[in-house]
Amino acid sequence: MPKSRAHQDATPAHAGAGAVVASQQFTEVNLGYSAELARQEAIRCLECAKPTCTHDCPVGVKVKDFVQLIVAGDFMAAAAKIREDNVLPAVTGRVCPQEDHCEGACLLKKKGESLGIGYLERFVADYEQTTLRHHHHCESTTNREKSCDRRQRGLRG
Repeated sequence: MPKSRAHQDATPAHAGAGAVVASQQFTEVNLGYSAELARQEAIRCLECAKPTCTHDCPVGVKVKDFVQLIVAGDFMAAAAKIREDNVLPAVTGRVCPQEDHCEGACLLKKKGESLGIGYLERFVADYEQTTLRHHHHCESTTNREKSCDRRQRGLRG
């Protein structure tokens, strides 16, 4: 079972480097969920008939819907579902006080620890960003190669 926010593993690039070095680094301290940890956390969702988490979200993110997509392993669709209501999921996944909003309203909280909605939101936003960045890099590399091939053919004859 995933660890609570307070006990989340943090393995920054500057771990153990000392306060002076750490204060000059701009890498994230908490690296967030892996795909497997995100799916494990999403499975904890009770899939409430009346999701209070969505009701208490200031931007109205359809938490139940995007969490179901994470369980199914469709992280890009989960990111798209969040973006229907929230254009900055990578930011809100990090800075929104979820414990006062969606996570605070989560019914799992009554029995212990609420669903890590903020971490799940952050995970799919980061996954989307990484996937799109990789896809864009591959496209630009392919176009560059095609352009180079055309120039070389033009020089030859």
